[in-house]
Amino acid sequence: MTKALAVLPLIAALAACGGGGGDSGTATPAGLQGAGDASRPKVKAAFVKGATARYLMISSSAQNAGRLETIEQQTTGEVITMNGNALSGIDRAIADVAGDVSFAIGRWTHGSTVIGSSTKTLGATGTAVHYAVYNAPDAFPTSGSFSCDAGQFTVPTLDVAPGTEVGQAKGSASLSFDASGAQLDASITVTLADGSTGTESAIGRKLSSPTTITYTGGMLGGSSGLQLTTAQGLDASKQAVIVGYVVKVGASKYRGVAIFNCSK
Repeated sequence: MTKALAVLPLIAALAACGGGGGDSGTATPAGLQGAGDASRPKVKAAFVKGATARYLMISSSAQNAGRLETIEQQTTGEVITMNGNALSGIDRAIADVAGDVSFAIGRWTHGSTVIGSSTKTLGATGTAVHYAVYNAPDAFPTSGSFSCDAGQFTVPTLDVAPGTEVGQAKGSASLSFDASGAQLDASITVTLADGSTGTESAIGRKLSSPTTITYTGGMLGGSSGLQLTTAQGLDASKQAVIVGYVVKVGASKYRGVAIFNCSK
């Protein structure tokens, strides 16, 4: 309860600097560090942690996902603590920050990380930890189809560094429900500066419960694939698809996270 209440000053701070309220997506809180699609909405409000809050983290050395017990979010939207996973240091930096009361995403690019029992220093080009926090639905709708938007993404990064370039991610998703649960499709394409691309897709993946996560390809085996789940949107008429991905472009693997907001 204390963590959920703690976000109230953050909501006020975001609203005071233009990040809260409205649907234009043009106002950005001062101090945000962003990358990727500059036209993408940034942080509209602080994430509000609910009883079903979840998180995922993906990097070259770890994939973590599960129930979100504790969270620390900065006044400009960056999440720096998820359970025992944390980013610290005077050079701490987070890129690709986006979110509202229903989710937050970003990419840790500089600083010292503690993830599980491992510590790591970020900073070289290509090294990063991508994250998403969200609330799982309390229950699935029993029927209906949802149309999903073009998505919001962290900029994909290579497994290894230094001196490696980052790519650009785009994708799509669709979501529907029946008595057996949720069915979703998703596709992520990574494009490099030289025009080379790679794509990972999933079709007709079934989720039996709101907290179910499904994995495709070699996502859990060190290869490419998708990590898929659903999230509650801004209200009962909205849902979201959360995607962690590893996409191969040539011989290299790029990773990141994405969210697709969906509505009836």
